[in-house]
Amino acid sequence: MPTTTTTNRTDVLATVVVVAAGFITMFLAAFLNDGPGYNWVEIVVLTCAGVIFSYFLVSEETFLDRLPELYGVTLFFTIEFALLILIGLVGGALGQWWLIGLPLVGFGTEFANKYLVLVSGVMIFVVSAVYSYVNQSFESLLYVPLYLSSAVVFVAIFSRIASREQHGREQVEKLAIELQEANQKLSEYAAKVEEMVIIQERNRMAREIHDSLGHYLTVVNVQIGAARAIMAKNPAKAEDALQKAQKLTQEGLTEVRHSVAALRAPEQDRPLQDRLQDLIAESQASGITTTLSVVGNPQPLSPRLNLTLYRAMQEALTNVRKHAQATHTAVVLDYTNPEQVVLIVRDNGQGAEITDSGFGLLGMRERVNLLRGQMDISSTAGDGLTLTITLPTNTDVASEK
Repeated sequence: MPTTTTTNRTDVLATVVVVAAGFITMFLAAFLNDGPGYNWVEIVVLTCAGVIFSYFLVSEETFLDRLPELYGVTLFFTIEFALLILIGLVGGALGQWWLIGLPLVGFGTEFANKYLVLVSGVMIFVVSAVYSYVNQSFESLLYVPLYLSSAVVFVAIFSRIASREQHGREQVEKLAIELQEANQKLSEYAAKVEEMVIIQERNRMAREIHDSLGHYLTVVNVQIGAARAIMAKNPAKAEDALQKAQKLTQEGLTEVRHSVAALRAPEQDRPLQDRLQDLIAESQASGITTTLSVVGNPQPLSPRLNLTLYRAMQEALTNVRKHAQATHTAVVLDYTNPEQVVLIVRDNGQGAEITDSGFGLLGMRERVNLLRGQMDISSTAGDGLTLTITLPTNTDVASEK
């Protein structure tokens, strides 16, 4: 990343400047000294040692990545301090050659506090020992640590601050990348949720159209068919059937408008039993004796539960008129268990062997499943059909909106 690259370049530049400063002071001291200065062998040795020393400093990460951490760190500092001792001894401890070792203190901050303290201590000891050996005076072991310690402490503190700043920057960059990835995943998730909501809404609209408009068209078709059958023999009764068909058409149009309005705002249902009585009347008008029994104490239900029970009974009675060839249908609404409500629709028609076909039953089952309910159909050919729907009264219906 750009910020990390800039930081690495800054570290390399600072390291090269410090090492170069140390060598410059050494060569200037040798040049200004009254002695013979450095011979070509010493110059070659110092140059090679300085190049190798600097190379390990600027390529420290590449070097350490190839070895286990403990061995890599130990070998790295061992080589660097060995080169530092060589430079000090060959250079005759001239100038401020100890500046070359200060970057090692900075590198100690990259690992742990124990490495920082250890490297700083070794740095002070090595420089003091080289000065004492070159000058053949143990007094260097006393005064060199005094003026060297301040420089080491300054570099250690500055390096620690810089290391924390770099670590903080890396953390910010890492969090930024994670946030970007999270935003991307969130966008993908939002798109999937939107697609699921659209599919769910389409299914709901399909159920509404089938259960409302399909129901009324079926009843109207039955009334018109009856009117046509008796038109010649009993015009008055045929006219009555046509009036019922017209009334049902108007009610169907009202129901369609009601469904469209329900898509825009929450439905304000009439009492459930009143709406079920309308369905009972429609079924009886088609010539099928239909009864409604309420068992237990009726309890208030959520609008979604009311609508599901209404649509289920509507679809069941429509199927009785279309397929069952029944003469009697019994509807039971059971509130006996306060934690659930049970709707039972039983007819005495011809029954059926296949009870899971048709869009109406599919839509009914979807409605029941959305409310975590259960739908059972039992039937045998020639022995009628029984539909049982059980819905929990405490269902969280927030999933279908």
